[in-house]
Amino acid sequence: MVQHDPEVNRWWFTDPQRYARWQELRRHLVNEAVKLQQPHIIEGTQILTAPELTTGHRRILVDTPLHQIIRQNLARDRAHYAGNPARYADRNAGSPGSAAARQRALRARQIYEGLRPEIEAFRQLPGVEIVPSRAFKTWLPKQVKTSSDLTGLVSGPSLAIGAVHTFGNSGSSLAQMLLITAPPGHERYFEEFSELLAKGGPLDPEALAALRRKYDTVQMSTLTSGS
Repeated sequence: MVQHDPEVNRWWFTDPQRYARWQELRRHLVNEAVKLQQPHIIEGTQILTAPELTTGHRRILVDTPLHQIIRQNLARDRAHYAGNPARYADRNAGSPGSAAARQRALRARQIYEGLRPEIEAFRQLPGVEIVPSRAFKTWLPKQVKTSSDLTGLVSGPSLAIGAVHTFGNSGSSLAQMLLITAPPGHERYFEEFSELLAKGGPLDPEALAALRRKYDTVQMSTLTSGS
């Protein structure tokens, strides 16, 4: 397992050896994912590095514009800093238009630009369905009539580090979702969250808050669950 590297977004553009290692890990993750028994959705930008492995799957690109990615990253940075200024001093995005905001926006742009060649190559693959991010919430319910309707792969830049996002099942039947995290580690958040749910009854807000602090996760909206 590759250990988490907090400087990943700084070296992936400048260190050829570490970049090659990162790409190898991404390909390995996709290769292992497609071997699993009928996942309904495999989501993540690592799919972009191994498009040939997606042959036979439904290919969907959630097209998120750069300005939206930057806005999401700045919102996430400000939420982190407001919650714990000492811990997240390096994420201080400042006020809109400030030097700090411009610096953090540049970081988000660099992440996006690093993925742009892969995104454009994926866009040109046969049969790729391109869904604008602004239309995704209305598009998805029309696709999911049964749990097998969305078998395939979803790819897009909207889940870069720091991006605001959500998960949900708008269908009437059970669904499965495979989420791959790279660098590894954040998958433990979902495992420990499941352990909290397994206790039954209302969620302990203090335990949930501690879990989110542990895994650098900020809740942006009210947590809801289906029946």
